[in-house]
Amino acid sequence: MKWLMVGLLVVFLLLGSFLLTPSPVDSKAWNPPSPPPLTGEVAPNERLRLADLIARGQVYGPEDTAVSEDGVLYTGTQDGYIVRVFPDGRVENWLSTDGRPLGMVFDSRGNLIVADSWRGLLSISPEGEITVLAREAEGTLFRFTDDVDIADDGRIYFTDASSKFHQPEYMLDLLEMRPHGRLLRYSPKTGKAEVLLANLHFANGVAVSPEGDYVLVNETWKYRILRYWIHGPKAGQAEVFADNLPGFPDNLAV
Repeated sequence: MKWLMVGLLVVFLLLGSFLLTPSPVDSKAWNPPSPPPLTGEVAPNERLRLADLIARGQVYGPEDTAVSEDGVLYTGTQDGYIVRVFPDGRVENWLSTDGRPLGMVFDSRGNLIVADSWRGLLSISPEGEITVLAREAEGTLFRFTDDVDIADDGRIYFTDASSKFHQPEYMLDLLEMRPHGRLLRYSPKTGKAEVLLANLHFANGVAVSPEGDYVLVNETWKYRILRYWIHGPKAGQAEVFADNLPGFPDNLAV
């Protein structure tokens, strides 16, 4: 009888602590659209089977890639390293950002501009010197700096996927289904970042158009890509570029 009472007490305490623990998410109801048929340009195919596998088994969770002028491929890994893959196949852990490097692109001076999910927007010189360009915009710290691209005028477009959840908690952002993401722009001249679009559902990949007149940004949880006009009669306006994609869009590149 004594052991039964002890067992019931333990169950009561465990159940009570579970029920009284606040949830990490404040979920909002959402009804997704019906998935599109996998026909036409989105029909299943095996084209990726023709791709070459580079540094297979030698990189841990690579995200974005960038190629330097001398043909060296750079990528960021889950354990915080930026890895270099040389044309001869040699793989090198170049440096650690002490964060989680995601999107990356080279600027006109050969610096590697990195969206680091923990540390913010970084600039890494060819010698490996790391400079933090931005950690916040309009008073809100970045919590999930995600992807980055650079326009011809040198201004840097990047995303903060979620202003509430960090990179390991990305599934919580999905479960909450609230718009915590932002599209941002950093000016090397002023040294400041500004918010172009707020209230995005996981702002992810970024790509500036070849003409530099607009920038695309993925709104991952909404299965869509948005277009923000930089120049022209629609400058400052946003519209849906591609809607109801057959999956969650991640990175973008032209």
